[in-house]
Amino acid sequence: MKLTSLGCGKDPIQESGLACHLLDANQSCVLLECPLDLSALALFLPAPSSTHSVFQSSSRLGQSSEATLHGAAGRKRKGKRDVHRDVLLRSSTKRVCLNNEVCERDGAGETGRDKGGEHKISSLFKEIHGQVLADGEPWYKVGGLELVDVGLLDAVIVSNPSGMLGLPFLTRHPDFCGKIYATKATAEIGKIMMEELVVLHADFTQKHGSLRTGQKPPWLDPSILGTMPVHMRSSLLGRCFSNRGNWQALYSAQDIQNCFVHVHKLRLGEEANINGSLRVMPLSSGMGIGASNWILSGARERVGYLAASLATKNHAMPLDKAPLAGCHALIISDVEFSPEAVVTEKAVASREDLVVNAPEISERGVLGSEHVGPLGPSSGSGSSQRPTQRASGSFSSVAVRGGLSSSSVGAVKSGSAGLPLGTGVEKAVKAGSGDLDGTPRNDLATSDLIPEVAAACKGAIEAVRRGGSVLFPISPSGLLLQILEELGVQLAALNLKHVPIHYISTAAEETLAYCNTVPEWLCSARQEKLYAGESLFGYVDLVQEGRLRHSKAFSSPELQKVWQEPCIVFAAHFSLRMGPAVHLLHRWRQNPLCLLILTEGESDKDLLLAPYMPLSMQVLELRASLQLRSEEVASLLQSIQPQCALVPEFLQKSLEGAGSTSTKALLGYKEGRSVQVPNFETDIEVSMSAELALQVQPKLVKPKKVAAAPFQAEFCFRDGNLSLQIPTTSSLSSDYQYRWGQVSVGALSRALQERGIGDISFHDPPVDESSTSREGHATERKTLMVEIRSPSRAWIELEPNRSHIKANEPSLRRLIADAINSVLQVM
Repeated sequence: MKLTSLGCGKDPIQESGLACHLLDANQSCVLLECPLDLSALALFLPAPSSTHSVFQSSSRLGQSSEATLHGAAGRKRKGKRDVHRDVLLRSSTKRVCLNNEVCERDGAGETGRDKGGEHKISSLFKEIHGQVLADGEPWYKVGGLELVDVGLLDAVIVSNPSGMLGLPFLTRHPDFCGKIYATKATAEIGKIMMEELVVLHADFTQKHGSLRTGQKPPWLDPSILGTMPVHMRSSLLGRCFSNRGNWQALYSAQDIQNCFVHVHKLRLGEEANINGSLRVMPLSSGMGIGASNWILSGARERVGYLAASLATKNHAMPLDKAPLAGCHALIISDVEFSPEAVVTEKAVASREDLVVNAPEISERGVLGSEHVGPLGPSSGSGSSQRPTQRASGSFSSVAVRGGLSSSSVGAVKSGSAGLPLGTGVEKAVKAGSGDLDGTPRNDLATSDLIPEVAAACKGAIEAVRRGGSVLFPISPSGLLLQILEELGVQLAALNLKHVPIHYISTAAEETLAYCNTVPEWLCSARQEKLYAGESLFGYVDLVQEGRLRHSKAFSSPELQKVWQEPCIVFAAHFSLRMGPAVHLLHRWRQNPLCLLILTEGESDKDLLLAPYMPLSMQVLELRASLQLRSEEVASLLQSIQPQCALVPEFLQKSLEGAGSTSTKALLGYKEGRSVQVPNFETDIEVSMSAELALQVQPKLVKPKKVAAAPFQAEFCFRDGNLSLQIPTTSSLSSDYQYRWGQVSVGALSRALQERGIGDISFHDPPVDESSTSREGHATERKTLMVEIRSPSRAWIELEPNRSHIKANEPSLRRLIADAINSVLQVM
């Protein structure tokens, strides 16, 4: 068995990475995960219509126009103007030009190319606040697929929705003929995420333009790559500057449909076989709905695959580790490399610094029970609330590790333009496990709550209380459900039920509808709510009460009718390069009262926010750890006790002294390296069919109740099991005889004399130095030499389990063999 790592995930050297491995076991080739590195989207500029040019609408509603709103795209729309839409889509700042970028005014200006039509480096890349970004259609980075012979893949195993986003790249390859295994919930949520990404990308290319089919982007040209800064080359190509093949154009909706033809959806605990050589079975990993670990069972080995898992309690089914106990090999992947709790604060670089004092900002919106007014000319968002000077953006990292009580999650530091904690949050900190108003809280609401989520929700509510709006760039999977539920609880506790919550995404309606129909993937406490006639998640009540509204697009008429600020918005995409999140960020980025909460901690924050600088709004980084920590891995090893454990190389040293005494080998793997897994099992378990067993007639061959019997059988290998069956055709003659027993010297001498062979002598073989022990005593020998001188010279070497005949005449050899067979027992 051999494991080749195509990506180790996050490690101390790189903050983002893909966990992807190739396993060769039982003559089968299995790919573990096929993810897509969406954090690499931060290397590109956002859509031009919302980034390259930012416009400020007129204070008079009637003077706004569709040409102004979409001037960067250079297109005008015909038809009757919707005044409400003009107000809704207005931006918060005046038009600005990015560094080294040519601004287009009224459709005129430089094209970014020289007269000869060749691309210049300045037209392919833009330097913005010290960060270099690619200006073009995004391509997508897949982990290590260029190293895989797709035609040799027998199966792909997927453990969570994020791990299947790269599958269409694999299945559209003409040589792919394998099967894909995932839990039903993982497959459904993964498909939703794929379709959302395709729609967002299509919207991006509609505004920016797309490359011709089969055309490589200019920035992948080796001559251009050589001129890039080292840090950007490492981001594009990896640490070795050699992975150009990792980048591919995004798949289509048809590719997604073709991909799911190969997907086999399993329930937890359901077995499936791979080409009759391996059996695979998913187990709950505790990380989220449908997330799973896997067991791969073969004839000689039983391999456990521990993917991204969560040992702490949450809304999903808990981590199921019992079936992994005693496995021959345990592959541990996607592990948190930082074992300590960290609460850090980092300032985002900007041109100017300004500490914004609360009295200088005109407050509006919700304070206490005050109602939120409709959006109008005097709206507090946008330019009417901009300070006279630009404030520097800053963000705090909420990185409180699991296991902390709810009373400790309020210790979140704010940035230089921070929002002071209000009385509501202070009450929450003092109340501990109680509600925000000090009343006892439902046990279910807190038992599966990640502490970082509670802290982020408190920061969001403080921003709303000060009159600012909150933006959560988020994906359908991850922390969405927990954040929605906790926000609803905290808003209700502070009598802020009238604060609107929006989820803007093409996947919003389908995601919310599906997650409320999967009780079998949830913890027992959630399942009990179903039997009690209650909603599985708190967001269902928010939708029924009209507090949570979902929309496919920011410009949808339904959203325009109910839009009011301040509000809390969940929007796609978390990369901040496409989707409604881009427009909302430009709308609020100059408002220091607004708050941006980043829910994906894999991207470089300076790179992520560079296109939106200078940034006045606050940025909070929600760094909830949804991975196992090193101490949790050590505890699992002691509990599971595998014979061999394979862990990321950076984790190997910290686990060597963890005390997992039953683990015979602790091997570290590294990206691009293969690890040979030792086999500690020498015995093979083979079953015999009942029909064949009835034909076997054993005979006692030793006094210690050892019996043996000759039989003919076919050796079968099916579903990972070895068995003996009645043969369809006889391969041996029925009169074949098996000889057994030891040769008696006297009986052999008589048998040879009866066949006319005389002049026989018996003696021990000579003792050489190799047969002498260190103490000088000859080692015990059971070999007997028989010398024959008549009718011709020959030798017989008798050993306990075999005999050697040395004679020049073939007829003499046959006579000696017949004599030896005559003194052995027959079976």
